[in-house]
Amino acid sequence: MLGKGIIQVETARNLGLSKTRVNYWARKFLNNGMVREKFPGRPKFYELTALGSKILTRSERDWDLPCVMEDYAVKHRLLKDHGLIEWEKLGQPRNWKKVGILVGHCRVEKTSRSIIIHTGQLSGFDPDYLLVQAGQIIADVKAFLESHGVELDAVGLPLHGPIVKFYPPEAEIFNRLFGTVSTEEGSLDNSPPDKIPHVEYTLKTAKHYLEMPTRLKEISDKLSRMDGIEKSLEKLISYVAKLQKQTIKTIETDAQIIQQNTEALRQFTKVLKNLSAPRSPPRDDRSVV
Repeated sequence: MLGKGIIQVETARNLGLSKTRVNYWARKFLNNGMVREKFPGRPKFYELTALGSKILTRSERDWDLPCVMEDYAVKHRLLKDHGLIEWEKLGQPRNWKKVGILVGHCRVEKTSRSIIIHTGQLSGFDPDYLLVQAGQIIADVKAFLESHGVELDAVGLPLHGPIVKFYPPEAEIFNRLFGTVSTEEGSLDNSPPDKIPHVEYTLKTAKHYLEMPTRLKEISDKLSRMDGIEKSLEKLISYVAKLQKQTIKTIETDAQIIQQNTEALRQFTKVLKNLSAPRSPPRDDRSVV
């Protein structure tokens, strides 16, 4: 409704929500780049950004779960500062060891030996693309600093690996049941600044998380095919069993026939021998006389 230009008061009334809650989400959508103000002033009128449109139309790839990459910070060694930038002190007065400035939405910190560039949170659908976007932002900020007299080492060092956050509905339930859970690959958390239950992963695991529905479908298809193969195998085993029974029966029948033929052949041979045996000549009693 905010993306259609409906003001917060009317949105709250239409949805049956408090104005405070609608204002909270309006600021969150604005900070995450899902909506933007049409023009300054009050009341505020918003319109959808490309990111907001993608979330609503679900037009990005087979998976369409939006994600947020946490602040990605890269440290460059400071070679020389020519003093063209007016740095502001950061932190509490007792700990003014760091100074910094804002370059667009990026926070830049300066110590005596290094410059740390913070991208802030980045929203989108593809963790790889968010990392590329972070790299481009850091390169642009580095170019800005160098154009204003800050000489930096060419290669920067990330302070930590990319962390990608998701806000699925089940995260709130799991967080309420189990609290904060941390592993090497990710965690279940509701930490500041937004304090909204979410899951967060390393870049590699985040990609697996997004690809999980597709992989589950592939596994389901494989299991279906295996089930079909198993049924075919059962039919084949049943057929082989029947064939085996028939073969055994045939062999038994053939064995009986062979046994009968063998006995008949033995009798025939015996008779044949008797017929072919030489006979002694008849006795002549007259010769004796």
